[in-house]
Order: sequence, then C-alpha cells, then structure tokens
Amino acid sequence: DSLELLKLGGFQCVVQKGAFSSGQRLVFAPEKSVLPDALAEPFRKYLSGPNKDRVKSVRLRGEYSEGVILELPTYDAVIGQDISETLGIVKYEPPIPSSLAGAVAPIGDESHFRRHDVERFRLYESEFVDGEEIMVTEKLHGSQGVYFRQADGQWVVTSKGLASRSLGILENDGNVYWQAAHAVGLFAHVDSLEPDVSVQIFAEVLKVQKGFDYGQTHSSLRIYRVFWNGEDVTFDAVDDFFKSLWVPIVFRGPWDKTKLEAFAIGDETVSGQSRHIREGVVVSPVIPRASSEGFMLFVKLINPAYKDDPEAFS
Repeated sequence: DSLELLKLGGFQCVVQKGAFSSGQRLVFAPEKSVLPDALAEPFRKYLSGPNKDRVKSVRLRGEYSEGVILELPTYDAVIGQDISETLGIVKYEPPIPSSLAGAVAPIGDESHFRRHDVERFRLYESEFVDGEEIMVTEKLHGSQGVYFRQADGQWVVTSKGLASRSLGILENDGNVYWQAAHAVGLFAHVDSLEPDVSVQIFAEVLKVQKGFDYGQTHSSLRIYRVFWNGEDVTFDAVDDFFKSLWVPIVFRGPWDKTKLEAFAIGDETVSGQSRHIREGVVVSPVIPRASSEGFMLFVKLINPAYKDDPEAFS
C-alpha cells in the first residue's frame, strides 16, 4: 500500500506512494547506467557491479523498477534530453572475453561504414504507422559481429563496442568473430559478388553466451542487416546465401501492436529443438526508414520470462 508505479516515457519505477506527481520534471538514470560515487551513494543496495554503482532492473513487489530517480536540482534541459555527460554518468560496457578480443587497428575509410543499435519498443512504438508492413525477427543472445568489406576488397571485422571507437579486430585464429564468418563461408561469398563496392553485414555471433549455444557445435552467425555501399538492403533483395543465414522471422505483416507481445515469448527456434528461452524479438519496417529522431527504426521487445532467467545474465 505504500508503493506505486511511476511511468517515465517507456520506463517504469517502483516508488514511494505520493512521492511524485504527474508532469513533474525528473532526472532518471535507466538500467546499464554507471553512476559516479556521489550519485550512487543513496542507491547502493539496489545497484550492482563490484563498486555497487551500476543501475539494473530489480523486482519490487512483483513489478520491475527499471532505473533510479536522481535527487538533483532542476537542470535547464528539455524533457528527454540526455544529460549523462554533464552528470558524469556513463553506459556500462561489459568486459570483453578473450575469445572476443584481439589486437585492433583503425577501421580506416568510414564513408560507407554504418553502426547498428536497437531501441526499446515502449519508447518508440508510436513511430510505427497503422497498416505498415513490419518484420518481426527473433532476438538472439549472442554478440553483435560487424563485417565490412571495403570497396578495395579489404575486410574489417569488429564488434559493437569496438565499432563505436572506430576500431577493427585484426584476424587471429582464436577470435570468435573471425571464426564464425569463416565457418559459414561469409568472406568467400561476399568476395564473389560485384567487386569495387563496399558490403557490410551485421550478424549475431553464436555461441558466445553461457547457456545459450542454440544447438551450434562451433562458432556460427545469423544475419539481420546488410548494406551495399552504405545503403540498407531489404531482406527481399538479398540473395539466397544471406537468406539462409538470416535470424528467424517470427512474423511479417501489417503493424498490429496487440500481437507483438505474444511474439516475444516462448523458446528460441534457431536450433529447432527449443533449447533455450527466447530473449525476445526485434521489430522493424520491411522497408527500412528512420525514426523522427533520425536513427533507423529497429525496436526490441524482451521476453518477460527471459528477464527473470538468471542464466540469461550469468
């Protein structure tokens, strides 16, 4: 009786009843935020990490609390503005296991190099249009691999974290990103296509997460986005090689918000044996387009049961 749910955009927090009112301006740090000591101190018992400074989702009275509300003076900022740099808050980046690491080098010419991220569905569901054809694909629990063949034929292989720093991983036999691409014949296939163009592939590299091998006996990958000279290529336009390695398509049809949560639950389908819980799904327009904020519209719905599965975060 002393608690209530507070909605902040697409997030929710469990808070003391009556502590906040509708329309009040708040500074909110969502999960995966790493707080400086001064901001972390009041929340230590709810924070994670060796320094107890990382915000995580917690269940309180059966409901998720997806961040912390910081008790700070009002900032001269608009609703929705990111003031993390001003406050000294950074996003948590997990340590890189040795199998995903290696010597690095600058990517070089980035004129056609793209980056990919997926936003939360609850924050951007209004961006979709009634009747718009959408693609719903299974979200896999692996690691984002980025494969970029430059127009001169040179390959850059990298991860999401390293790509954000404009770095590629030099080839080595122990690196999972390189192993996976060789295993499925990705380099050879792309090199057989039209020369003198840049080709970029985003894929989920498997098996790299504890407890989630998807039935793979060796490193492999599943593709979810392809670029040709920096331009998005739709699923319909890619060849059969790419289609055979695509992440499982759960649904394709007109936008209907009421159906989406049902697609996010259940088990994975990559193995054909329902070996693991499904992480969730990714929703995007069949014809790629940007959101009102400028990023390409890819949003994720996480399976509620996955969030409660301790194996998913081990």
